[in-house]
Amino acid sequence: MDLPEPNYHHKIAPGTKFEPELDRYVLYVSITCPFAQRALIVRSLKGLEHVIKVVYSLPVMGPINDEGRKGWIFAHDENKPNPGPIAELLEKYPLTKDANGILQVAEGTDISNDLLEHLRVLDPTNHLVNGVNTTDFVNNKRTLREVYHIDNPSFEGRFTVPMLFDTKTNSIVNTESAEIMQIFDVSFQDFAKKT
Repeated sequence: MDLPEPNYHHKIAPGTKFEPELDRYVLYVSITCPFAQRALIVRSLKGLEHVIKVVYSLPVMGPINDEGRKGWIFAHDENKPNPGPIAELLEKYPLTKDANGILQVAEGTDISNDLLEHLRVLDPTNHLVNGVNTTDFVNNKRTLREVYHIDNPSFEGRFTVPMLFDTKTNSIVNTESAEIMQIFDVSFQDFAKKT
C-alpha cells in the first residue's frame, strides 16, 4: 500500500507543549482502518481507556466538501439542518426493525461495496453503529476534515486516521499510528492501568 507521509509528528512529554494529562487527548479513528486499529489495541493493552477518549467515525467515507471529495464522516443529530450520513444510509438500504425496535439492514442486502458488510445494526436516534457512538462528541464536527481545520484552517492534505488531538490547545498532536502507539506506551506510563 502506497501511503503518503503523515502530516503531524509531535510527541507528548513533560515540559513540552503537549504534556501527559488525564482527559486532555482524544484519538480519532475508523473501525475500518487497520492503522487506527493498531493505536486502539495499544490504548487497550496499556489500560488507557480512562485517559484517552476515542471518537469513532462512521465505517464508510462520505462527502467532505462541495467538490465531492470523500473522507471520514461522523453521524449527527437528526434535528440539525443536515441529518447526516446515517439518514443517507437509511434511505439507500432496505431496513427492518428487530423486536426492540432497532433498525437493521434487511437480510440479503448487498452492501459490500460500501465497506458495510460487517455492519448490521443502525440506530439513527443515538448514532450507534454496532453499539459504538459515531458522533464527534468532542468537537461536534461533521467530518474529520473539519477537525483538521480546527488546528489548521488552510490544510488540504490527506485527512487520515488515526489522529491524536489535544483538546487543551485545539491542536493535532500526531497522525502516524506507530508514533501514537509509542506515545501511549511511553508518555502515559504513569496513567497506565496495565504495563
